[in-house]
Amino acid sequence: MGNASGYFKWEIESNVVKNQSNCRVWSRIYSKTLWKKTTWQNNLPGLKENPVAHIRPKAKDGNDKVELPDGQLITKQAYWLNAKYIGEILNDLPAVSRQYISENHGNYFSNGQIEKLRNVINNPIYTVEDFRSIADECLGGFTLQEINKTLLEAIGYKIDSHFILDNQFNDANDYFEKKIFQHDYFQVPNNNVYQEPFVKRKIENLENAFRIVKIEGNMYITDTCLKKANVQKDLFLSYKNAVEQFIDGNVFFTLSSIKKKGFEHRLEEFGFENLFYESILKRPGRLKYLNLQNQMLFRKTPFAVTNTDLLAEIFENQDFMSLDDVLYELKSRWDIQISFDSAVLLAKSTDFYYSEELEKVFENKDLYYQYVFH
Repeated sequence: MGNASGYFKWEIESNVVKNQSNCRVWSRIYSKTLWKKTTWQNNLPGLKENPVAHIRPKAKDGNDKVELPDGQLITKQAYWLNAKYIGEILNDLPAVSRQYISENHGNYFSNGQIEKLRNVINNPIYTVEDFRSIADECLGGFTLQEINKTLLEAIGYKIDSHFILDNQFNDANDYFEKKIFQHDYFQVPNNNVYQEPFVKRKIENLENAFRIVKIEGNMYITDTCLKKANVQKDLFLSYKNAVEQFIDGNVFFTLSSIKKKGFEHRLEEFGFENLFYESILKRPGRLKYLNLQNQMLFRKTPFAVTNTDLLAEIFENQDFMSLDDVLYELKSRWDIQISFDSAVLLAKSTDFYYSEELEKVFENKDLYYQYVFH
């Protein structure tokens, strides 16, 4: 993209803005108040800085943040091509004629067929493909092209956000808000609707905003319940911030390991399982995590963490370790227990070298050869 105005010395990697050693940090985060409303702003290059591209947020919501090298938190950013630049390219293209199809196209079903379809469509929401499949079983030969406003209105439904939705709801977002917060707990149903990207983003955004918190598998406690217990979002943020302040940067930790070091917080008095507290720590911010057989290891860093990082911390200044020693370190440092076979897969997924014959992990292959031929 080039070095526009000197700003594009930024490198974007894994949605994290990284400062290279030969580059200056240009970003500054500051608050701005207008009519009693405070917003956070930054000085990253906008539309006026370059005729081709600019930087602006690409976050799921205001909670979707990453940490800059200087410790500031910023909503995730991305490069965007300027609309004017795209417009100039399109101006050089020949005119495109469009063929408009009437919204009533294909609406040739009889009243009897519509009534028959109405009797089998009884869920409040469907994916478009699920709706087509049910309609095809009911009427035969039903295609996606035959789904239109007139047909759906006749059975009390409409199309919204890639779903076929009951008219009793304003839109898909209204449906999911009512469905999720109807009770104290919400379990994600095992159906195609909840596999849609729209719904997955919705659930993730609610987690980021601490309106739902995972307590097991696909089960969440909702703020319907939390409000009854007078548990506010600030308490979650307080817990997350307390953990971040308690631990040192660039070292792995688990809930078990920080408790052994004396960490305490009022939220722990509620007595939830570890998954509840881990779910809070996994929200966007300064902490990154690894999942070892459903056991969470965290680290305070602006960059993604890998299995190689974990072994490097275990190895410290050692050239090699037996796999049994690796298992011992995981247990003694973090109370992490994995099987021998899983430890083999862990070692093989890193930049270290694992010898199956010796059942040892070496920092690299050269050290393995030195060990063997010494």
